[in-house]
Amino acid sequence: MKAICISSSIANFKNKLSMKYAGHPEWGALHLFTPTIFFGMYHVGDYTKLLAHRGQRIVFWCGSDILNLEKSKKWQNILTNVKADHVCENDVERLKLEKMGIFPRVQPMFFDAIYQFEPCFKPSNTPHVFLTAHEASREPYGLNLLDDIARETPDVTFHVYGVKDQSHDNVIYHGRVPTKQFDKEIREYQGALRLNAHDGFAETLAKSILMAQHPISTIQYPYIDYADSIQNVIYLLNHLKDKKEPNLAGASYWKKLLQKPL
Repeated sequence: MKAICISSSIANFKNKLSMKYAGHPEWGALHLFTPTIFFGMYHVGDYTKLLAHRGQRIVFWCGSDILNLEKSKKWQNILTNVKADHVCENDVERLKLEKMGIFPRVQPMFFDAIYQFEPCFKPSNTPHVFLTAHEASREPYGLNLLDDIARETPDVTFHVYGVKDQSHDNVIYHGRVPTKQFDKEIREYQGALRLNAHDGFAETLAKSILMAQHPISTIQYPYIDYADSIQNVIYLLNHLKDKKEPNLAGASYWKKLLQKPL
């Protein structure tokens, strides 16, 4: 039995993680020698708990915590001397960590209940795709590029969740909506779009591929369409209408992988 320690900086995922790891104790003074998974290394408190721990340490890097670490040689030096198993979610993160002397294994994770997302892809000649963003960090999520992309893909409708803005042409802003509403609405779309250059394995990609849709990402993953430039994003979006069959191979692959214990 492993304990879990969840950074306060990913409080929005705490309930999902607590449910996924139901029955696993939350790290504290009584668990100093219990094998523990540390989710997120965002601030001094996270590092202090990791250093205080005396049992097996598993560090799960979430994404932007790696960017924080890049700015601190002090913590890089400390971490390289701490015995721990490191896990990240893609090769972009892996390469960044390796440059800092940390050598992780790659294992994408999904904190929601996998059984809630079954294949339901419906082809369309006028595809709809969804993406998410945060008000405080629009540019990392590619919203600064979206209008240009949308003009080049007039047959595609873009649904943006998480931020408010004026909907126009083929771009619809939904703002923040309840999770149940989001999960219901995306079942009617043909894919997710993830434009982040640095990212963990996004929930949007996970949900889309589990539903056998045809998601598009600027980070490489198996069975997910990869775009290494904005021109390729536009190309893939314009050919989304040609996807007539559900991505069942991808859904099967990711359903198995995302159930793998950490």
